Amino acid sequence: MFHHWFNVPYPLKKLDLLAIPDFSAGAMENWGAITFRETALLAVPGQSSEAYIHNVCRIVAHELAHQWFGNLVTMEWWTHLWLNEGFARWAETLCVDHIHPEWNFWQKYVGNAYTQALNLDSLKSSHAIEVAVKSEKEINQIFDAISYAKGASVIRMLAAFLGIETFQKGLHYYLTTHQFQNTVTEDLWASLRTMQMGASVDVETMMTSWTKQVGYPVIRVEEITQHQQNVPSTTARTFRLTQTRFLRTGVNFDDHSQRWMIPLTISSQTSAHPTKVLMSEDSMTVTIEAGPNDWVYFNSRQTGVYRVYYATPRLVTAIGAAGVANKQLLAEDRLGFEFDLFALVLAGVIPTTQLLDIYQYYRDEDDQFVWGSVISHLQALTHVFSEEDWYASFDSFACDLLMPVAKRLGWESRSDDRPNDATLRAQAISFLGGLSHPDITAEGIRRYHADALAPDLRATAYGIVVACGQKQQYNAMLDKYESAEFVEEKKRALSALGRTTDPELVQHALHLALSPKVRSQDISALIDSLASSSPASRRAVWQWAKDNWSTIDSRLSSSLFVFGSLVTACITHFTDSATADDIEQFFTTHPCPAADRNIAQALERVRAAAAWRSRDSQAVRSWYKKPSVTVQASTSATIAPAPRAVEPTPSAKAATSVPIATPTPTPTTSTTPAKVVTSTPTPAPSYARASTPAAAVATTKTTSDDSSYSNIMIGAGVVLAIALAVYAWRRS
Repeated sequence: MFHHWFNVPYPLKKLDLLAIPDFSAGAMENWGAITFRETALLAVPGQSSEAYIHNVCRIVAHELAHQWFGNLVTMEWWTHLWLNEGFARWAETLCVDHIHPEWNFWQKYVGNAYTQALNLDSLKSSHAIEVAVKSEKEINQIFDAISYAKGASVIRMLAAFLGIETFQKGLHYYLTTHQFQNTVTEDLWASLRTMQMGASVDVETMMTSWTKQVGYPVIRVEEITQHQQNVPSTTARTFRLTQTRFLRTGVNFDDHSQRWMIPLTISSQTSAHPTKVLMSEDSMTVTIEAGPNDWVYFNSRQTGVYRVYYATPRLVTAIGAAGVANKQLLAEDRLGFEFDLFALVLAGVIPTTQLLDIYQYYRDEDDQFVWGSVISHLQALTHVFSEEDWYASFDSFACDLLMPVAKRLGWESRSDDRPNDATLRAQAISFLGGLSHPDITAEGIRRYHADALAPDLRATAYGIVVACGQKQQYNAMLDKYESAEFVEEKKRALSALGRTTDPELVQHALHLALSPKVRSQDISALIDSLASSSPASRRAVWQWAKDNWSTIDSRLSSSLFVFGSLVTACITHFTDSATADDIEQFFTTHPCPAADRNIAQALERVRAAAAWRSRDSQAVRSWYKKPSVTVQASTSATIAPAPRAVEPTPSAKAATSVPIATPTPTPTTSTTPAKVVTSTPTPAPSYARASTPAAAVATTKTTSDDSSYSNIMIGAGVVLAIALAVYAWRRS
């Protein structure tokens, strides 16, 4: 595919794909012999989930793209890393969408890479795409969402601005002119300028504002049209636009110390084609032909790397009531609208209650990527407010919002399933299971013991069983982890162990993390699962990190991706200023140059979450007291159960566990923890979470951001698609 799209042949005679059991980088684009973690390459039909297969394809495509961007043409210095990684991140989606258009990978891109980029770049501690690199430690830390996802997003924005044909010709010129050479960012701009053919805007002038300065803008949109009665169905509506840098710690629309040249793409309810405008000043006005009550949306297809704040309330209402509820907006824009609103809440620009009001418009949503964004932000609300005394009201609200989705999709695949429905099914059931919805919990446990789980739902059910169970269920999952031969199954079981909230089992899982039983590449997955399970567990994780810091530092600080993701997992989940102070003090006395950027970013996230919690908690409490939004989770909407199967009882399975004393939580790495048992007979299985807070934290992603940067892909039948691609290149 790349051979034809770039019109530049693959220059070698062979290309091998090699799986490595423990590989910190995730994948590496060695010319002609690409290496991968097993989880980044190996998929098994009938055992691999839909999301896992898609990710394997994405990873392979990413590394194949590097054969052109990275190997054929290589960046001159690490400052220009984005020429390798940003292009590979963009091209992976191009490739998979070409091979599997039914997977809607560009839409997936908006919910994945695009959101990763804007989330990280909303921090003061972020960095520019082109960043000065002076040491080895700095090199490792810029393999992040800025070099990968923001790099890819500005490429996507530029391709939309120039037009895909012009952009494609410019890339061909760049690759053929500089093949077997090193380049800097200006070489790319020069190649694209050659293809612009008299365009009024110079590409380098425009793009320098995106690659050489940190951050991105938020555009304040205020309608200044004077509305009158009896106006025509279509009329000229005028808007004042103002740009400033977006920061999750707060936005000052009077701060014009930074400025971007922003290609705006504006759509409206009645327009056949979007209006394109280049915003190069701090403020401007724009006139759009639209009906007086039509919605107008200022980032069509989410191609622009910016957020939008609709300061005129009726603009928000129009977008929600017609654009979202009636699905007049494209799916990626329904996602982008909610994504921007959540970010504005986090920054304190709008109150949390406004976002909660907006969720009424998403009740009939049926798109997996849109729901993926909504669920991730509901999880964030869960995370930040889970210790508030009104939190049970949020549980009810969230269950009421998501239960219809879970009921519609059920636990079994159906003949009328659309592409990505399997992933949405898993997301909805996982979220409800994390909220301890009684029907979901009971059915997940039953299906686990009946061995009646589709691959997409195994991770969810495993987590439910461990979270709701006791030592014997934990030990059974530990058995599954130790005996699993398939790498995805092993990863599911390991992450499920982190769902326990029993203090003794939490300590056992922490001890397990540094034992020989867990590969270095997988430690952060277990730790992140633990830290996101409950407030008590995240405190235990931080104490474990401090107690074992010398071991963690000496063993992992030189591992690309692994160390930074582990440090982030240990500290990023807190929501109070006191812990932020403790974290800052610890790393002041324990300098960590290999992860100083990760630490600064995590601290900024924690302080932003603490400010959000303090700012909005009382208002949300009052919002839930309104009769119109005080809803009870339906326990009668039971999802259709699977046929029952005869299965050994949990206690019979647990009998295989050998009684060995539970390890104490002292710093160590040389021993392997035994299974956790008690000196008294094992009690009958009970799934009542006596030691678990009533409001359990929802399951979160266990894949670290860093690993996702290396995870990229190609084809769908996976092996078949790869084989066909290699065959085509060999014949070229």
